[in-house]
Amino acid sequence: MSKVSVEVEIKAGLIKALEIEDYNLTRDINLVYDRRKYITPAGHEFFQLLELEI
Repeated sequence: MSKVSVEVEIKAGLIKALEIEDYNLTRDINLVYDRRKYITPAGHEFFQLLELEI
């Protein structure tokens, strides 16, 4: 679960975030778009940025 999704609860003291050492908590994120639609230059730059992060 991302820290952002529970930020309000953490600040309110309802829950506490714990650091876990030596454990990989990565997740895959997929990008879905309609190939028939126009993609702006900024969109193309964003796609390239995502490819560099892989």
